[in-house]
Formats: sequence, C-alpha cells, structure tokens
Amino acid sequence: MTDEDTRLARYQEALLYAHGQLAQGRLAEAKRLLLALETVAEEVADGDTRFLLYRLLGQVARTEGRPDRALGYYRKSLDAAATEEARSGALEGLALTAVVLGDLRRAVGWFEEAARVARNAGDAMGCAMVLQNHATALIRHGRDGAEELLRAALEVEELTDAQRGVVTDNLARELDRQGRWDEAARHTEEAARLLAAAGAEHDAYRAWLNLADLHRAAGDQAAAGAAFTHAHDLGVRLHARIDEEHYGPGYDERVRAVEARTQQVLRERYAAEEGVGEAEIALDIGLHATSGRDLAERAERRFEEGDLAGAEELLHRAETHWAHLEALHCMPRVWNLRGLILLYAGAHERAHEVLVRSREVTHGLGDASRESIALRHLAIAVNRFGIGEEDELALLLRARALSRFSLRRRLGAAASALPEDAPGGDFGVHEGRLAQICMAYGAWELARTYSEVSIAAAAVADEGRVAHRLAGRLMVRLYLAELTGREAEAAETAERLTALAARHPEPQTVMVASLAVGAHRFRRGERSPELLDRLTAACDAHEEVRRQALDLGPLPDFHTLTTPPYPEAVEVALAVGQVEQAFALAERARSRSLLDAVRHAAVQAPAAHGPLGREQQLWRRQRELREELSRWRQGEAPEERVRRLYAVEDELEAVRAELAGFWGRLADTHPEVRRHRMAEPITAREAARLLARAGARALVELWSGDETLYAFVITPGRAEPALVTVGRHDALGLRDGADRMRALRTARDRRDRLRALGSLLVGPLHKALRAVVDGAAPATDAAPTADGPDSKGSADSADSEGSVLVVPHGPLHGVPLHLSPDLNACRRRPPLRYLPSASLLRSSGGAWHRDGAVVVGGFPGAGRVGGSRELVFCRSECAEVAHRLAGTERVGDTATGEWLQEAVTGAERLSLVHLACHATFDERRPERSGLVLGRGAGAAGGEVVTVERLAALDWSGALVTLSACGSGRHRVRRGDELTGLGHALLSAGARGLIVSQWPVLDHETAVLMSLFYESLAAEPGWDAGVVAGALARAQRRMAAMTAADLVDWACSRLETPHRPAAADDLSGEMLHLAHRMAGTADADIPPTGTPGPSDAFPAVLPVRAAQPVDTDRHRRLAAAGGGYRFPVFADAAGWGAFVFYGT
Repeated sequence: MTDEDTRLARYQEALLYAHGQLAQGRLAEAKRLLLALETVAEEVADGDTRFLLYRLLGQVARTEGRPDRALGYYRKSLDAAATEEARSGALEGLALTAVVLGDLRRAVGWFEEAARVARNAGDAMGCAMVLQNHATALIRHGRDGAEELLRAALEVEELTDAQRGVVTDNLARELDRQGRWDEAARHTEEAARLLAAAGAEHDAYRAWLNLADLHRAAGDQAAAGAAFTHAHDLGVRLHARIDEEHYGPGYDERVRAVEARTQQVLRERYAAEEGVGEAEIALDIGLHATSGRDLAERAERRFEEGDLAGAEELLHRAETHWAHLEALHCMPRVWNLRGLILLYAGAHERAHEVLVRSREVTHGLGDASRESIALRHLAIAVNRFGIGEEDELALLLRARALSRFSLRRRLGAAASALPEDAPGGDFGVHEGRLAQICMAYGAWELARTYSEVSIAAAAVADEGRVAHRLAGRLMVRLYLAELTGREAEAAETAERLTALAARHPEPQTVMVASLAVGAHRFRRGERSPELLDRLTAACDAHEEVRRQALDLGPLPDFHTLTTPPYPEAVEVALAVGQVEQAFALAERARSRSLLDAVRHAAVQAPAAHGPLGREQQLWRRQRELREELSRWRQGEAPEERVRRLYAVEDELEAVRAELAGFWGRLADTHPEVRRHRMAEPITAREAARLLARAGARALVELWSGDETLYAFVITPGRAEPALVTVGRHDALGLRDGADRMRALRTARDRRDRLRALGSLLVGPLHKALRAVVDGAAPATDAAPTADGPDSKGSADSADSEGSVLVVPHGPLHGVPLHLSPDLNACRRRPPLRYLPSASLLRSSGGAWHRDGAVVVGGFPGAGRVGGSRELVFCRSECAEVAHRLAGTERVGDTATGEWLQEAVTGAERLSLVHLACHATFDERRPERSGLVLGRGAGAAGGEVVTVERLAALDWSGALVTLSACGSGRHRVRRGDELTGLGHALLSAGARGLIVSQWPVLDHETAVLMSLFYESLAAEPGWDAGVVAGALARAQRRMAAMTAADLVDWACSRLETPHRPAAADDLSGEMLHLAHRMAGTADADIPPTGTPGPSDAFPAVLPVRAAQPVDTDRHRRLAAAGGGYRFPVFADAAGWGAFVFYGT
C-alpha cells in the first residue's frame, strides 16, 4: 500500500467516525472533525470521499439552522458525486435544505429528481430514504401525500431495522397530523422499539420523545410521562460521554497557545516603538485582560439587575479589550451573554448566529464550562423560535454533562466527595430548566428530583446574585406541588417566594416571585383586590425590565424567562370592577413591539413648537450614538476603538440627561411625549382625549379572556371605558369561528371561500361582535341611494360622522367586522378602521401630505408561490393608479426589490405606495413571508422580498396599499404580537395600510382599486378617516353594482380621453363579464376591445385593440333590463377582503 493509499484510508476512517458521531446526535464533535478533514480534502480525498465529506458538512449546517451554508456544501457534494446513487443523495440534501428555507416548491422538485435518479440506478434503499424525507417535508408544511410516500418506502425489503424504524416514526407523525391518534401512537412505539433493538439510540430517543408528545397532546399524562422518561434516560446516556483529553489537558494546551500568540502579536505591533520591552508588553496584556474581565463582570451584574441595554454597552467595551489581545478564549464570555440578551429582545436570528459562533469556538478550544452555557442558551432559541433541528432536551442534557465535567475538573481530587447527581458549577441552572420540561410531560418524579437539586444548588450561592433564578426554581416547585396535590409544600413555597421578593426587590426577582404566587392563587379561583395588586406588581416589574431594554433597538419579540401575567390581571381587574385598570393592562399586553418601533417617529405638534423640535434632534442623536457603540470600523486599531467608545458613552450620557430635562419641562403641556418615547401603552382617558383628533366616533377594544369575550368601548369625552360582556366562548362558537376564518384564508377556490365567509357572517360570533360595534356608533338613517354605483362624492352621511376604530385580540384578529349579511345595513354604518393597538392613537392627527411621491409597482408572475396564477390585470391596475394620482409606475420583471428600495428611500417624502403582486405567508416562520416581485429584466420567475427587507425601509408618512392576495395575513404570537407584512410596514412608519385578509380574484381587485382611487383622488386632503371612507364607499359601490352599472362604468372609462391604454384592458374585459352575467349569448356581445369570452381571463391581454368600442351599442344592450338588473359582485368574497389599518 502506498503512502497516498494509507493517508486516504486513515482519512476515510476519520470521516466514518465523524459520521457515527453525527448519527448519535453529537453535533459539535462531528463538526470539529469534519472541518479539520475539509482543510486537507483536496490533497488527500478522492471524489467519493469528498462527496461524503460535503454531504455530512451540509447535514451539520442544516441541523445548526444555517441553511445558506448547507446549500453550499450540498452543491459541492453534487459536484463531487461520481455515481447516480451519490447524485441522488446530494439532491436529497438540497431538497431538505430548501424545506428549512420554506421553499417547498423547489424542495419537491429536488426530491422528485432524487427519487428518479435513485430508482434508475436500482438503489431501492436510497429511493426509500428520499421518499421518507420528501414525506417529512410535506408533514412539516401540513401538506397531503406523505402517507403514500412513507408506505411506499416501507415496502422496500432492503431497509435495515434502523431505517424501517425511522420511516415508521415519520409515518406516525403523518397519522397524527391526520387525527388518527391511536394508529400514530402504535406506530411510534413500534418505531422506538425497532430503533432501540438496532442500536440506533439517537433515533430511538427521538421516537420516544415523539411518543411522549402524542400522549401529551391526547391528555394522557401517565403515558406521556413514561415515554418521556424513556427518552430522557436514553438522552442522558447519549450525552454523558465526555472526551476528557479534549476538554482537559487539550484545553490547557490550546489556551497556552492563544496566550503565546497574544505575546507574539504585541511584540510585532510594538516592534517599531522605542522603549517598549517585555515588561511594557506584560503590563499592556495585564491592563487589557483586567479591564475586559472587570467589564464582563459588570455586564453580568447589570444583566442580573435587569438592565439589558447597560449590560450590552459594557460587553462591547469588554470585547474591544479582548480583541486588542486577540484573546479568542475570552470572547465566548461576551458572546454567550450577548446571545441571551438578543434572545430576550426577540432578535433570534442574530442571537442564534452569536451563540453558534460561541459553541464552535468553545468546542474547538475544549472550554467545557462556556460551551455548556452556549448550549443552554441555544436551547432557549430552540424552545422559543424553533431554530435548527436539534431539540431543547438534548441540548440541555449535553450542557449539563459538560458543566458537571467542568466542575469536577476544577475541584480535582475533592470532586470524589460530590454526590452522583450533583449539578455543575452553574448553581443548578440546567436542572432548573430540566425540571420544567419534565413537568410539562408529566414525568413527576424526574421533575421533582431536578427541582430539588436546582433549589439546593442555588442555596449555597450568594443569594443576591441568584435571587431571580432561585425565584424561578421555587416557581417550578410551587406549580409541581400544586399539580401533584401537595398543599402544604405549595403553601410553604409560596411563603418563601414572597419573602425572597421582599429581601431582593429588583425587577427580575419581583417579577418571577409575584407571578408565581399570583398565578397559583388565580388557578385556585381567587379573585380579589389583593391578588390584583400582586399580579400588577409582576407586570410592573416586567415593564421595568422591558424599559431598560429599549435602547437595544427594535424589540420584535421581547421575552424574559417568564411570561408576565397580563391575561390573569385583566380577568381579576374585571372581576373586582376595575374596568379602567383592566383596559390599561389589556393595552400593556398587546403589540408592544409595534410601540417599540413607532416611538422613534416625531410626536404630532405644531411646526413652531421649538422644544419639541429640539427633543426630536436629541432623540435622533441618541439613536446615532447607540448605533455607534456597536459599530466596528474597518481597519480601526483596538486602542483607537477603546478611546472612541469612551467618548461616545460620555456624549450619550449628556444627551440622555438633556432629553430627561426636556421631558420634565414638557410634562404639563405635552405629557404624551415621554410616554411615546418610552413606548408606554395608552390609558383609557388618553384614548378618549385623542379620538376626536383621530376623526373617530368610538374605539372598540376587544379582549378574549379565559372563557369570555369582552369589549371596552371608549367614546370622546367619556371618562371611563364602558365594558360590554360579549359572551362566553362556547356560546359564541369561538373555536368554530376560528376554524371558519382559517378556511376562508386557505380556501383553494371561490366556492369554498363563499361557503366559509357566508357561514362566518351568520354565525353567533360575528353577530355578537358586530352588535357591539354597531352599539358603539349607531348607524345613520341615510338613504341607500347615497352609495349608488355612480356616486363619486367625497363622503356620504355615514362616512362624514367619523369612523369606528376596532382593536382585535387573539383569535379575533381577522374577523371581518366591516362586513354584514345585510348589505343595506353596511351602507348605513360608519367605516371601520383596524388597529393592532389603541396606543397608535398618539400618532394620529393632522392631514397626510399629498404632495409627495406616488410609487406604483406590479409583478404579475407567481415566482415561488406554488399554484398561484398570473395576475392578468396587474398592468391595468397599476396604470389606473398612476393615472389617477400622477405617479410613476413599474410593472413586470423590472419591478424588483431593488427598484422598490430605491423608489422608497429615494423619495424626499412619500404620499402613496401601491403594489400589485402576489404575497406569500409562512405560517411556521412569518419573518420569511413577503411580496413576490421581479428578478430583473429577462430573469424568469419572481423573488420573495421578505418582511425583514420591507421593514428595513423608511415608509414614514405613506399610505401603503398591498393589492396582493392575503397581504394582511399574520400569525398571532404570545403577547398578541402580530407577525406579517402589515405589522412590519406599520412598524416602519407607514401612516395607513390597505391589505387583503384572504385570496381575491384578480379582476375583482382591479375593479375595487379603480373605484377606491377614483374616490380618493377627489379628496382635497387625506387623513385616516378620508382613506377609510374612500375604501368603504368603493366597497359599497361594488356591492351594489348591477350588470348595467358595470357596463356604464366600463363605457365611461373607455369614453374618457387621454386615459392610459393599459388601464382600459380592464374596461373591455368587464364589458364581457357584465354581458355574460346578464345571460347574453357570446355571439350577441359587441366588440369590447379585448379577446374573449372565456371561462378564465386570458393570460396576456393586448394593450388596446385598434378597433374602437361602440359604447352606445353596449349601453343599449344593458338598458334592455332582464339580467342586467342583477348585481355582479353581490357577495363579499372579493371586495370584502380588503381592510384599512391606520390612525
């Protein structure tokens, strides 16, 4: 055997070892070895070996939640594939990564190609694995077809027991999705036993955990606890093995190498300077090392006190000192805490990136202690945001094993005296969280064991440093005692929590302790003023922590380690008659990230108000300085960065002090300024005062309690809100109503949408809510003719009296309260405007500017939107809007994300942005939702411009119309936070927003938009009331429009001179539609200027036929009566989808 053969054989042996580590769930160990093998792959490995290397690296990156990196590795594996079997495997990897990215259409294509390649190569087992992964992708996205794929895979005789177990486990997941629970449980247990017998412990662990999830969902706690215990014990065995050489002597050696490198770097840095010797270098090292350590310790203390922004500022400085020394082994201390701060702030992508980097570095160094912290924080990311493919339990078990190893190594010989179940050196943090997980699955004994260990570990630490953690563990103990009927233990634990909060009244400890005791008493049925005080104390403490985090920047999904008890506090406040306090608590519980974002907008005030102008300047400067603190300048020397940061902090303190002074001087005349800047929710009295400025008759804020729906009704001049008890959930059919709304949003065709909408509008939920809204602002007695199809007036009597603001909550988001089965009643009602939070009233008032840029764009293609049709009238719609409002339009492939960014950011001020295109919504990861725009001239297909990209633009002051199917869809997260396009644009400064709540046919949208802008263009000035009124009038006109009216409308457009040709493609096609709806035979329809008729509108319409349209002939035909008297758009499934958000 040659030397090259020997090296290749050893390389392959190492690669197979890494493969085995990955199969056992030991991600970090596998990654370390694979990255080392990658460095010598080109000189050692052959094609087959490189294929396996890159495929495994792709699997690592995908599992970590780094899909872009995974795609790169899988493409390399595809290039290296020398056989059809290998090519199939690479394609399968690409498909799996596309699933992670949410691109199911591309994933299905790759899966199908991979299966075809494997089938043609005679690789039955490979084909079976492709089928099962394809099925997993369908299950993950809630699509049908997975069961057939999995059963086909199980028919392959060549499957090993381990492979058969994995396929069977996935089949169980699909059966569970279909509601076939008994079959699912049976298959999962079979899979777990198959995998355990085959020695596939990691897969068996996941199967047992899946079985525990099934039993828990079915409410069988005993079975869930037993299955979870199986999974837990397997997980402990899998993650208990520690490479003592790597984490012991190897770590010491690598740290010495880093420190030697520091000395060498400083010698080279100071080589040209006279008088700098070894003593000065040693002093430099000591000063920077000590400064970094002291700053990190101060940051940790600030964090414990709840000052997240202050902690982050100190971390930036600590990192700078250690960067000066190139002290890589110190950096994870910064990264671990920064990652946790970012998790609190809801910046999960950035947090994940920071924590993965910390994990990589600590594992590479062999720093068991800090690697365990990185894993623990990654477990939080998995639990809250579902990032990556690892599970929380596995991460925590590995973190605990590393922490215990680190402690025993530090103690040396004394470690032999530690009990077997002793925690690590983190005072029981891992055990505390493990106790919560065990409790959630009903594994009571495991939960109790972990709980007591965690409490005992915290008891030996300085109580002041771990008070809020101890409170968290006592909270778990209290809940566990309550669940298992140990009343005396529950009472004793509640007393300990109360005393702990009294000894340590910092916000985090008070928050946890008050929550624990208050929630316990609430669950026991207590409703009292004293309990309200306790629950409010927990909420106030949470507010303090949140307030100290505001300087971190936008808080898209702010979390602490516990959830504030706003729902319970609202329920108790209502029970004891404190309606005004209940409203205030309800406002504090909803859409806080939106308030965090809009607080940077200027407060509405007269232009001549000097102090407010200076306040705005100071606020902008404070934001600039905060950004400067986290900015790394290219080529900046570490010592220069240290000096710059200290100077920035000095100026920041001065600006903050001047701002505080301004707020004090403005307290009497403009008290809302400080509340706006601090993102403090509105009170009922402030809301009542601001309603008139917002041009609204009333505000109806809905609240979905535990069992009952309530409404707070606020009207101008009323001191307190009126409380309306809407009804109990079961009597109102809340669950059934939610199912109908879901069916409405996801219906595949118009018939299904009509059925879902019709049943929703006549259901008890909609009737009861509509009655509350009608009672808040009674309908006028206006004659229905005021809204006739030819009415173009600026307002009718219903609109002129002001609109009604509706703030939904929880499952009530998306209920179409602007609609009614009685169209005549709709015509008499004032228009509705929706708000995510009543606190947005602070940004109301003043006319919107109409002298700004009007940006109009459209992309008719579907892009990656599976099943979406071409938007035939996109070009007509855009031409109409641009013509009405003298805007610039861009339609087609060149209407790209880059064009939109330039158009929005390049405008000195924006009046309107109208976008006609498809929208996508990712239910699992709403931040990946977006608008489908072009990819550039000549490029096929479209590109999803994500919510994140759209939110990064400045939409300040603009009315934004998203004429896209489902552009108003969102997911409601904890805290009544909405994630979706609408929330993103309002957060980015949009003054008003028109979106659709469900899919709409292209021609109906185009007609509605034409009517809307016809009405809006006639208005001399715009504000929220004007826009809402224009939309309501357009919808009423469309609902009342008969076939004769539609003919007249289309003919009037065709007769108007100087109209854009593209706009009238819609007119010609609506003539076809009107005649067909009236029952006129196709042969008798006069020429309309467009091809037709057909069941579906043509894919491409001409710009305008040369032949003129005989409009008189069309009108004569329509005047004959008969079928021309019937409405064309009587049902609301089309025009009723659009709603207005804004103040």
